Amino acid sequence: MRPSNGSWETLPGPVLVRDLAALDRSRANLAPRLVRPRVEAENLRVVTVAEVLDIGYHPGDQRLTAVVADEAGTTAVVSATYRPTSPAALDAVDAALRSGPRFVAGAVRRTRGTLVVDSTVVVPDLAPGDGSSSLMGATATREDAVTVALDGALGVCAEAVHRGLRHLPKDFGVRVTEAAASLREVGLPRAATALDGFADAVTSPETVVSAWIAAQIRLSTTADAR
Repeated sequence: MRPSNGSWETLPGPVLVRDLAALDRSRANLAPRLVRPRVEAENLRVVTVAEVLDIGYHPGDQRLTAVVADEAGTTAVVSATYRPTSPAALDAVDAALRSGPRFVAGAVRRTRGTLVVDSTVVVPDLAPGDGSSSLMGATATREDAVTVALDGALGVCAEAVHRGLRHLPKDFGVRVTEAAASLREVGLPRAATALDGFADAVTSPETVVSAWIAAQIRLSTTADAR
């Protein structure tokens, strides 16, 4: 494999992205992620960057994010998560983003209505270092009510699996019902109804698994479609 000469502006249109709004529309029209083929190469894009607006590190998630904009001002989030096998990766991504990049390469996904690029600006996994650099904290952002409600509902479903669907305490259904009410309050009645079905099945070992699956599919597809 020969090293890149950096001439990414010559890449063909489907791979090179100059218009983030158009990319967002195309991703929004895809089938839900649960039923799409898992071919990572189909998601790889090179995004033209006009400006890096913000860079920050989220200690709880061990994740570095940056907001980048195209020429029209449409934004996307560049994301890189810490892994012990590549301790200097976040340092490398941080340095590359602060150097005024013209392009960002990586797998593109759309979640919670936001375009996210899982960064390969450089080859971060092969970067030298031990990950001891100090990264600046991310700017606090206020999440919208729909995101909070969806995250809460997905969190309850995840906890249920962790505990064991056939071994949930009887009062767990109350928490599921509360999460469903939050979804209904923000205008997601179908997701709420699916979660209500799970709440009703918490004490029924015969139906709890299928009810959880139905709720999880509805919540996942709802989150992807935002």
